[in-house]
Amino acid sequence: MQIDREKGVESVNRSNSIAANLDKWMQMTKGLSGDYCIRAKIDMKEQRKSLRDPVIYRCNDIPHQRTKDKYKVYPCYDFACSLVDSLEGVTHAMRTSEYKDHDSLYKWIQEKAKVRIVRLEDFARLNFVNTVLSKRKLQHIIEMKAVEGWNDPRIPTIQGISRRGLQPQAIIEFMLEQGPSKNNTLMQWDKLWSINKKIVDESAGRYTAVVKGNSSLVIRNASEEKTLLVDLHPKNPLLGKKEVKCYKEVLIESEDAERIKEGEKVTLMKWGNCIINSKEEIRGKIKLVGELIEDKNFKDTKKLTWIPLNDNLRVHCKLIEFGPLIKKPKVEETDNIDDIVNYDSKKEIEAYGELEFKKLKEKDVIQIERRGYFYVDIPWSESTRCITLHYIPEGKTKPMSILQPKINIKTIIKGT
Repeated sequence: MQIDREKGVESVNRSNSIAANLDKWMQMTKGLSGDYCIRAKIDMKEQRKSLRDPVIYRCNDIPHQRTKDKYKVYPCYDFACSLVDSLEGVTHAMRTSEYKDHDSLYKWIQEKAKVRIVRLEDFARLNFVNTVLSKRKLQHIIEMKAVEGWNDPRIPTIQGISRRGLQPQAIIEFMLEQGPSKNNTLMQWDKLWSINKKIVDESAGRYTAVVKGNSSLVIRNASEEKTLLVDLHPKNPLLGKKEVKCYKEVLIESEDAERIKEGEKVTLMKWGNCIINSKEEIRGKIKLVGELIEDKNFKDTKKLTWIPLNDNLRVHCKLIEFGPLIKKPKVEETDNIDDIVNYDSKKEIEAYGELEFKKLKEKDVIQIERRGYFYVDIPWSESTRCITLHYIPEGKTKPMSILQPKINIKTIIKGT
């Protein structure tokens, strides 16, 4: 059929009688003539090849997700869209430029069916680097088990990118900035995530989490347990306050501990300044001992994030970051999708968060200080006793955290 359409050769069935066609149609609807299809009888000599007797119905015996095997024949895209758009009240059908060659067929169907004519508006297809937008190719990636499904954060669906913390308003602003351009473009994701960062920053409460490690600080003059009340957001008091649980021994980032020297003054964020009296390292475990001081000068000190070294005062966290699902920046039509899928696009690290993490709900967006913005994918519960957060890109090529290791190769989960 494809070869004949290219050459403008008529089908041997083009002159069948109405009775013969109806007989074949009935067989098709019963699943008895799967080799047949229905074609619109237009003109095989048309310069516009989309009008050379296009297929408008075809057989498909794969069970439908809703109607199962009730139907054996289904309308094709061009035929269905032309009628559905008109009947459902669409005034302007906005389509990407690759459908331009099919515009004449779209109008022909509406005219012959004597339905309301819909106005067509074309704009350029927007492509992103390291991204596949073809539903057929995405379906194949899902079937390959490279991702978890259509709502996986690495899949460029609305459900998928929402689970990476992308806000609806960011998508709207980004699309309005692009405008109805006729030029095909290959975009970086940076601009979209930069817009998103500005939106989430205003409402993202500030929290603390420390990567699971072996470095601790004993504060000799600290009380057994103390609660501080601090602003949830330093620039947005409307978000309210949170409780910070202090304890005599705290977990700190191992990379911070390595850089601290005896006698140095450091700042425990949200708490106060501390003098380090001693530093000891045994079998890779660093233990610092210090004491709080009445000093409000926080200039030029190392700022330390910390979590109480007490299971009753902290929460187990999983911090997940997603890399590009496609290894190749620009995907060509000839590319074998199996060869360009990145099976190592999901990284996970274990961490401890402050007790306030228990109050977070699904879809909340927060900022973990010194680490970045995160989307709450699975909130803490009594059954799991863990919270899962997805790192939100910030629109610039920087690691997940200013701390090393941003992602420790020994703690990642390869693939999915």
